Amino acid sequence: MEYMLLAVRPYINTFNDFISLRLINKKSAKIFMDYMSCFKFENLTYSKRTWIQIYKCSCCDIYNNNCEQLTYMVDDPPRRAIVYCPSWQCKLLALQTYLYEIYKLNKMFFFHPSIPDTSYNIPRSNPKTITFAKLRWNNVGIFNKDGDFTVYVIWNNANGETYTKWVPFNELVKRNSILKNIAFNLRGIYKNLISKKLLYTNPESLVPTI
Repeated sequence: MEYMLLAVRPYINTFNDFISLRLINKKSAKIFMDYMSCFKFENLTYSKRTWIQIYKCSCCDIYNNNCEQLTYMVDDPPRRAIVYCPSWQCKLLALQTYLYEIYKLNKMFFFHPSIPDTSYNIPRSNPKTITFAKLRWNNVGIFNKDGDFTVYVIWNNANGETYTKWVPFNELVKRNSILKNIAFNLRGIYKNLISKKLLYTNPESLVPTI
């Protein structure tokens, strides 16, 4: 019944109503993610860099005054963006393209659950230095050139000066007991975008379930 509901719901309500189904309970959330990740397109669309508001959908090539933009906030301006119309298929295509491009070009992944919003002990080049920092994004990590999965942190020193750095995910978990018992996983929507072989090469602290 729940699978039938997910299959029919997009055609009779808005996309926002459809995605709200994941909030019913944990089982519905899992079914929703399975459904979204298994929806396949023959080809993904692509992003563009522009300062101009565009009203032509990047997915279906139809002009629509209600188009929105999915902006790549990881970029410096002018940022990449995908323009999509209210169609739920176009919104899903835009989302899958976004996830694939930031993986392919930026080696960036979304994971869950989000890391709690608090300060964490982070590693420094001087082992005697103790620094507590907050995460800039608490559900995003990136693979650096050495293949380490890292998260972006930010902190202020005693003079109020701001510093940032990418910290290995494993090191963050080791240094903060609050994180050691949390099972972090990559988002299920990556299921058909990225090969399982690549996913299973992730650090032990971020073992995927898909």
